[in-house]
Amino acid sequence: MRRATIKDIAALAGVSTATVSKALNNKPDVSEATRARVWEAARALNYQPNSLARGLVRQRSGTVGLFFLDRDTQGFSHPFAAQVISGLLDTLTTRGYHCLLFSTPGNPATPEHPVSYLNLCRQWQVEGAVFMGLQLGDPALEELAQCELPLVSIDVPLPAPRATLVTIDNRRAMEEAVAYLAGLGHRRLAFVNGHMRAFVSQERLEGFRSGAAKAGLPVPEEWVVISDFTEPGGYRATWGLLRQPQRPTAVLYASDLMAIGGYRAAQEAGLAIPRDLSIVGFDDIDQAGQLDPPLTTIHQERYELGRSAARALLEALDHGASPARIQVPWWLERRASCGPPAA
Repeated sequence: MRRATIKDIAALAGVSTATVSKALNNKPDVSEATRARVWEAARALNYQPNSLARGLVRQRSGTVGLFFLDRDTQGFSHPFAAQVISGLLDTLTTRGYHCLLFSTPGNPATPEHPVSYLNLCRQWQVEGAVFMGLQLGDPALEELAQCELPLVSIDVPLPAPRATLVTIDNRRAMEEAVAYLAGLGHRRLAFVNGHMRAFVSQERLEGFRSGAAKAGLPVPEEWVVISDFTEPGGYRATWGLLRQPQRPTAVLYASDLMAIGGYRAAQEAGLAIPRDLSIVGFDDIDQAGQLDPPLTTIHQERYELGRSAARALLEALDHGASPARIQVPWWLERRASCGPPAA
């Protein structure tokens, strides 16, 4: 069977061979619609470019790295990560890039057993990399300050000179959630946060405290609980709050998974949501709208987080630079888990 050529692709896509070459080589002066049409034709013809030869000529590999640092071992099934990764991969593959996954489950790097992200990038000759699940204090982060590759990180700032942070305004989002509960009449608010190795935990805690201060609400230290972003962690933290002599009338959580654990604890304690306890989550995973009652939560555009990360990396690869910070839209999704406090 004859091997397809760029002439075949050009004929099927209705463009010139020059346009096909530009699209396949990820040149910036091709519209996204034309690029997609060219790649669709290439796939239909089962076009197999000589990637090695092209890479030698262009000194580019056509490959980017995805460092998915899976600390809780849920992998791609994690309800937050799955859609982020989908947005990332869809955008990269449309542009003809291969994505090489570097998965480091379990414990983060330690000074005794460091993981060199920079060496992995060099070893596999990736053109750039996207990071998910990084933690503050990871000793492997320090070497990234010397990395000249374009890097993108979701929710954790990197020290690298060509790094882009893709995130939402976590502080403002939490402030709005606090203001919403205060507007319903709540005066006793508690906060169940994730672990403090997460950059977003620090931002969401700042938002909770500043939101409470703006509303004139005192927050006892025992009503701010550090947990771990998981459902069991949220369950344990909520039970701790409910056992206190004076319990809060509303609890905010730094993740929906922890809020789901809070539902279970409240129900086991005989409390009705929202009559006896109002609950607010964060992320708006698919389960949030399926709970009884449906969960009020901060909605994050998870697919857009991934797509924005990919676009930032592609912009850096095409033009040599991308914004230092990209903020993705969010909103407070008001559902039935919140109501006025009981009289």
